Amino acid sequence: MEEIRAELEVERSGQRAARLEIKELAKRGDSLTSEEAAELRALTLQRQVHVRNINQLRSELRRRT
Repeated sequence: MEEIRAELEVERSGQRAARLEIKELAKRGDSLTSEEAAELRALTLQRQVHVRNINQLRSELRRRT
């Protein structure tokens, strides 16, 4: 159970970091270079993976309690 909670915290941390980076890049809007736009897309996908993992870990915690 503690292992799942630790994994959950790692995923949450990763999700928060990705969200902050996305916000910073999004502020620039139309002035993004193509490289920065690609980074924004990659960060968005990374954040989605973190959210999916968070939801799976929460489900696992609910099943075990």
